[in-house]
Amino acid sequence: LLGKCGGLSSTEAVCKRLPLMVTTKLLIQEIANYEFLLRNGAVVELKKGEKISSKIETCMLNPEILETIKNNLNRIRNHNIMENIYGAINSFDVVNYASKFDYLRNYKKSKIKKDVKTMLNASKKRNKK
Repeated sequence: LLGKCGGLSSTEAVCKRLPLMVTTKLLIQEIANYEFLLRNGAVVELKKGEKISSKIETCMLNPEILETIKNNLNRIRNHNIMENIYGAINSFDVVNYASKFDYLRNYKKSKIKKDVKTMLNASKKRNKK
């Protein structure tokens, strides 16, 4: 995938294990995605002055480059995201509401962020055991 490190492009690349080739000329909102993917060896970097055709040719002549990137993309994917969210919500003790989702829906937004963080931390601790 030849593109930039926008949220949708980065997410699609990670979910599909699709190597992403990006330029280093980035918009401010793309920098964090780029740095994360680069730090995890999950992107082909196209530096200023490099020709796209020669970078693609290098990748085609060295399939291990793309295979390594695919493996790194697979490593950083969150395979069980829905189960993790459900587990975190389910681990939170809620007494006065019909469901945990009603609790989240009716609670003050500023408090939800703290409660979700608490749920995720509880879930992580439980999963380590």
